[in-house]
Amino acid sequence: MTQVVRIIFILVVSLWVYPLTGWAITDPLNAQVRFSLPDSVETVGQALTYFLAPSQYRLTTLPPASPKAREGLRAALPFPLPIQRVLTVKEALLAVTPEAWSLVIDRENKLIALMPYQPPPGQE
Repeated sequence: MTQVVRIIFILVVSLWVYPLTGWAITDPLNAQVRFSLPDSVETVGQALTYFLAPSQYRLTTLPPASPKAREGLRAALPFPLPIQRVLTVKEALLAVTPEAWSLVIDRENKLIALMPYQPPPGQE
């Protein structure tokens, strides 16, 4: 069974266990997954795409996303990774986001983007 099939299976089971009122239905980023990446996944962008595959969300580098977003997606995966831990999809996305980057979630349009991290004013 491939990893994508496993993730889809977990989502289907979550929907069955929590029918209509379950958190997985209202927000697919709260669905639980076991953190595991195929050997072919080497970059942040590949990992984000992998974990987003069963959800309705997709990655974007189009404006208003940061012009530097492509740079962040091409970055190597940060280590250590929480291999084999059970996380929500959102936690898995954050686990592969490099420290110098922020994950931006547009729930209305179901888009995910990366932005270079900028500390709040006065905390530089």
